[in-house]
Amino acid sequence: MAAHGIHVGRIEDSLECCPLRSECHRHNHFEFFWITGEGSHFNDFDRHTLRGRSLVIVSPGQVHAWPASAGLRGTMIGFTEAFFDGREPPPSALLGYPFVLGGGAPPVLAVADNDPAASSLDCVTGQLEREFAARSPDWLPVMRGYLRIAFAWAARLHAAAAASSATTAEATDADPVLPVSGTPATTAPGTNGTTTVMPARMTRAADLVRRFRVLLEEKFCTTTTPGDYARTLGVTAGHLNDTLREQTGRTAGEHVRARVLLEARRLLLHSGLSVSEIAYRLGFDDPSYFARFFRRETGVAPGEFRADIRENYRSNASESRPGRLITASLRAG
Repeated sequence: MAAHGIHVGRIEDSLECCPLRSECHRHNHFEFFWITGEGSHFNDFDRHTLRGRSLVIVSPGQVHAWPASAGLRGTMIGFTEAFFDGREPPPSALLGYPFVLGGGAPPVLAVADNDPAASSLDCVTGQLEREFAARSPDWLPVMRGYLRIAFAWAARLHAAAAASSATTAEATDADPVLPVSGTPATTAPGTNGTTTVMPARMTRAADLVRRFRVLLEEKFCTTTTPGDYARTLGVTAGHLNDTLREQTGRTAGEHVRARVLLEARRLLLHSGLSVSEIAYRLGFDDPSYFARFFRRETGVAPGEFRADIRENYRSNASESRPGRLITASLRAG
């Protein structure tokens, strides 16, 4: 993928030739899976059971695995942000989607066989496989176009799922998330008499949230104060906090702490770094302060978390039931 920024293959072939995919790992590129069959997918401490058609999108840095997934079939697409954007200037168009880089939408989505999007994704992923294999003239821009069409269908599916959940779900204690848009979705007539959910135009507030997301991903290890983020974004700290609180339910400081904590959990699970090395990598001058921060946010010490999560992963990897891999999470406030 290094040469062109994209690779297309079959998940069944990848699982057969790369057994390590069943173990926790992470990439520096995006992955888009349109698959069918039964299996499991771990993504950042959540286990998802896959049955029937599933859309799975993995962002760079996410720790994930495919245990007990020999029955899966379908298309897998690995690609870089640079490939997706082509010659478009930053920030990346990918940040407009709620299912990448902490946008808030789940990384796994079940899709009904009779959903119009299913046949459309069958078509576009099939075209991606054929174009990648043939490499005809101008195949790279053609591939980019098909990939963007796939993301457009993924966005419609996620918007429809979000709209359905909003009308039926009861209030929960789930952590607030960073949305892709600050305005409600709109509907438009779809094919076969259905209604397609379309994302509404992004508001100024939602655009500020999007730009904050970009900056947070770049700077969370080195920039920790809301004022620094606000200055870079060209707004006051008060305006940034008010906007984020209104749009996401969290302040800038809470988002920064949550992102640092997520990376700490990822490194404790996946890396061989010591707790002190993780502390320094995340910008802490004193490992003991990092340990206090981690315990305050999760209720357990970093070393205890590492032992528990690795044991929990090993025990859960052989089970078929879905569920949380760990119970530690960011505490409210």
